[in-house]
Amino acid sequence: MPSPKVSIIILNWNGKEDTLNCLASLMRISYPNYSLILVDNGSTDGSAELFKNRYPGLKLLENGKNLGFSEGNNVGISKALEENPDYILLLNNDTLVAPNFLEELVALAEKAPEYGIVGPVVLHSEKPDKIQSAGLKVSLSTGEYKFINSNKRLGESFQKAYEVDYVVGCALLAKSHLFEEVGFLNKAYFAYWEEADWCFRARKRGYKVLCVPASKIWHKGGATSKKRSGFTEFHLGRNMFWFLKAHATKRQYFLFLLYFFGFKIWLSAFVKISRKNLPGLKAYLKGVKKGFFTFP
Repeated sequence: MPSPKVSIIILNWNGKEDTLNCLASLMRISYPNYSLILVDNGSTDGSAELFKNRYPGLKLLENGKNLGFSEGNNVGISKALEENPDYILLLNNDTLVAPNFLEELVALAEKAPEYGIVGPVVLHSEKPDKIQSAGLKVSLSTGEYKFINSNKRLGESFQKAYEVDYVVGCALLAKSHLFEEVGFLNKAYFAYWEEADWCFRARKRGYKVLCVPASKIWHKGGATSKKRSGFTEFHLGRNMFWFLKAHATKRQYFLFLLYFFGFKIWLSAFVKISRKNLPGLKAYLKGVKKGFFTFP
């Protein structure tokens, strides 16, 4: 039997060197049946021209402006679905992958129809033996999320796949029909919490989300968002509210409001003030206000 077909989508925004490194690592993977779609999100650093010259046969989609992580990937997903793949992989451009990472993901996903979304163990690029994320758990009563086994070393005993609330969008493999059944990423989020929202939407339809420790990648993290002052703070603040409005029960959302306005917002303000990050605090509060009073 031929291996299931996988469409890999890489989103680039002014990150040509990271993207080239990512592409180079993909050229060494052992999985035999995949195609690459590179989406340039309105870069101004000459990325598109460089990719055309370096990889003339690569499928390159050029967005006229930065559409964000959500809609930028949606452009690639829409194109990928035209090729009728069995799976679609969203992969950040600031990652490096192990040669067997994709075959391990596909092998696990193939074991059961309800295994809709799987992700690898994500390791720190600067500390390659330490875990950055091995799936996440989120509390709908506090809005707090936890990176499972973060900063632990990946031991030999840590090999069995397990269910999680969601996997990070830097490496997310999904059965392609989920994008037709569940819908695409919510473009209103722009960046942050969009993969959590999408995984929760899939889980509501009975699909499971799993982390696969046998699959490994290395991730820089924040390579794009660090280029924009206040970007992360605003979107984390706003999108947290949007996510909880979409997925928490009324009781959970009420408990979240008590926790957030009674404790978390003050702690966040204290941390940012102590670090003299007043622009970040201003952006965060702006995002909180937007999220509290609106819903996409």
